[in-house]
Amino acid sequence: MTRDEVLRVTCTCTSTLYAWMNEGHFPASVGLGPARSDGFARRAVWVRAEVEQWVRDQVVKPRTYAPVAKSGRGASQLA
Repeated sequence: MTRDEVLRVTCTCTSTLYAWMNEGHFPASVGLGPARSDGFARRAVWVRAEVEQWVRDQVVKPRTYAPVAKSGRGASQLA
C-alpha cells in the first residue's frame, strides 16, 4: 500500500503515522527500489495484509468513551 492509501485507511496524517511506526504501534514500511545516495530506499510501501490486520486489531480493542459535554439550554456545566 502506498502512504496515501495507508493514510486514507487509518484516517490520520503523515506525522502521526510515522510516530506510530517509531513507537511500534503500527507496521513498519518496506523500502522498495534502489537506495538513494543518502542510503534510504526510494519508495516506502506497507504490506496490505499487515495494515488490514492492524485495523482489525483496533476494532476488537476494548473501547472507552469520554463524556461529551452537552451544549445548549439545560446543559449541565462540568466542574
